[in-house]
Amino acid sequence: MALAEMSKARIAVHRSVADELVEKLQALGCCEFIGEGSGAIDSSAMLHLRARQRQIDELLGDVRFAVRILEPLEVNKGSSIARMLGEIPTIGFSDLAAKADEGKFRAFVAELREKERKATETRAEISRLKGLLTQSMLLNSIKYPLEFFTTGTEMIGGAVYTIPKASVAGFVNKIGSELGDFVEYQQLPENEKDTVSTFAVLFRKTDVKKIQTIASEFSAGRIDVPKDFELTAEEERIKLTSEI
Repeated sequence: MALAEMSKARIAVHRSVADELVEKLQALGCCEFIGEGSGAIDSSAMLHLRARQRQIDELLGDVRFAVRILEPLEVNKGSSIARMLGEIPTIGFSDLAAKADEGKFRAFVAELREKERKATETRAEISRLKGLLTQSMLLNSIKYPLEFFTTGTEMIGGAVYTIPKASVAGFVNKIGSELGDFVEYQQLPENEKDTVSTFAVLFRKTDVKKIQTIASEFSAGRIDVPKDFELTAEEERIKLTSEI
């Protein structure tokens, strides 16, 4: 608001209603209280009012949260049109003040927030487990324990690759000629319409750079195996299904 549009007023008011007047003027959001010949003042009434306003804002936030959580659980609430056209109960501030118990309400909201937090964590965990279940089904044909393709053992590591079908023969010949008897692989079942073939490859960890070079040469794509997996894909599927 431009200063040119501001006006200054002095108000004489009975002391018994001074706090009420200050509260109503402050609620307008466009007034400032100043002392004569000095800057803004922070009287005890104003400090109390501001503290109470912050407290009310916090309570309103708690109310909105409680309504958001509890509204979907309301029963026999009727249609929205019926609620708009029906009788609206009149509740005065005095009635609200008589029924209000801030301590109990805050405790209730704190409990509600804790339950929502736990529910959110549970939903996130279920979503994570479902994602792992989907991945375990994609890896279901692999006969080796999936631990080989995550952490591996001290000497043995593994990787799951997709290879363009036209490059499969070259890929197989290359890993055989480069790694000899120190490599083992399984070609997973596929459909005729698939454009790629999938291989689960086990190798010595000392040969990891050779495997990476060969994979790059034949445009192989690596499939990441979740680090949560240690058992065979089928065992992981059964385990996850029981947890969901």
